[in-house]
Amino acid sequence: MKQKALDDLLSRYADELNRGGATSTARLPARAGVEPELEPLIAVMQQVKGSLVPVEPSLRFKEALGEKLIVAWRDQKRRERVQSAQRKEFFLRAAAVGSFVSLATLIAMAARLRRGTPARAQ
Repeated sequence: MKQKALDDLLSRYADELNRGGATSTARLPARAGVEPELEPLIAVMQQVKGSLVPVEPSLRFKEALGEKLIVAWRDQKRRERVQSAQRKEFFLRAAAVGSFVSLATLIAMAARLRRGTPARAQ
């Protein structure tokens, strides 16, 4: 059997085992030559599942995690505001430079026209 198919099969079995539904290989699809290959892996999965005990984080841990998440969220929002302000400032400066160049070009053209020097054709 191909490795990907074995991985998928074992993954589905592990999911079912974690939900409390799988207790034997009987729920696995019957495929020739697969069951002997999977028996040791499934036995280990069942032993590991049987030795695990549910864990509940302490209230202090939950509160500390909540505070860290809030601080991280505020930091991210602050960075986003700073980046937005920097972006705005960049575009305002670029627009000002563009306006200045346009105005300088108009002034230069007006000065040439006053002197009677025609603009060069390109």
